[in-house]
Amino acid sequence: IAGEESFKITDNYSSTAYALFKSMLRSNIEDGEFLSAVISHLGRDWSLIKNKEMATNPDRLHHLFANMYNEPIHQQEAIKNYLNKLEYFIPATLEINRQDKQENQIYGSLRIVKFLNREDND
Repeated sequence: IAGEESFKITDNYSSTAYALFKSMLRSNIEDGEFLSAVISHLGRDWSLIKNKEMATNPDRLHHLFANMYNEPIHQQEAIKNYLNKLEYFIPATLEINRQDKQENQIYGSLRIVKFLNREDND
């Protein structure tokens, strides 16, 4: 359909992005405030994250994440694992998206994860 954008994360079941997306879905993080904060932080810092050097250099993204998520709550095992997956998910989405579509795909993915993992979604 003209004008519709596909959710490319699920177009290729063998992609790294899809594997990370599925893993993030199974994270079982029920703290909706934390998941909202992650989405907000990414929005705030998207201009840094989308930088080509950041996207192609995993060390830079790792240091940005270490700086953004350095509070005690981020040391909890489930949250730490989720953030680690997200850190790898961001560059993996470039494998299947043009850079101008990457942001929408990431936000869409995170909103799905939040919806399916929130506390009141029994």
